[in-house]
Amino acid sequence: MQYRHPGVVFTSPELTYGTAAHELFASEAETLSEEEIKELINSKKPASFREIRFEGVYRRVKIKGILDFFYIKGGKVLLLLDYKFSNYKRIFPSHRIQVDTYGFLLNKNHLDTNDLICGIVIVKPEMKGRVDVYDDITPLLQAEAIKMRQRGIDVSYFNCPGIYGHLYHYSLDNSKRNLDWAIGYWRKQRNAIPTKKAHKCNVCQFKAEGLCKPALVTTRRH
Repeated sequence: MQYRHPGVVFTSPELTYGTAAHELFASEAETLSEEEIKELINSKKPASFREIRFEGVYRRVKIKGILDFFYIKGGKVLLLLDYKFSNYKRIFPSHRIQVDTYGFLLNKNHLDTNDLICGIVIVKPEMKGRVDVYDDITPLLQAEAIKMRQRGIDVSYFNCPGIYGHLYHYSLDNSKRNLDWAIGYWRKQRNAIPTKKAHKCNVCQFKAEGLCKPALVTTRRH
């Protein structure tokens, strides 16, 4: 919806907190030039990257994304993580579509994603100051990804106090199917698919602006 209606700004407390958290993560990382990043990737040495922008083109549509974290070794991308800051203890389809798109961008930039494991990590906002996302959480997920490959595990769920999410094996085919689905709307080849949940529809800024024709009727009479 936002692609077709860029003038509509959707905000929420969790989105505001997430933006601030990502800016903090970026400020704490060592800043590298584009040339230094390419040189480090091409060296095939083990390296971790965070808050790195990638671009690619799919079916003549330019795709951009800022990846929270990815780890490479021997020229292969082995782990891709996206961090969400939310009180919802649930993985939404949009989360996975976003991460799969990041995997597509890595592949599109000639990185080997054949052994890639993706992860979605939901951190409660109140965990701020009690846990370091990269120093405390990421090493545990890297170890779990190694175990998944060794034991042939498809999906691994984790549920700790204030932290929730799962790891799964990346599929380039799934990425392309997701992009086909999105591009169909961007190019006006199909209408938006409305949510079936009234509470989500109620708080949607696109409904408030009168831009979603199939919006649910959520007003109740007492």
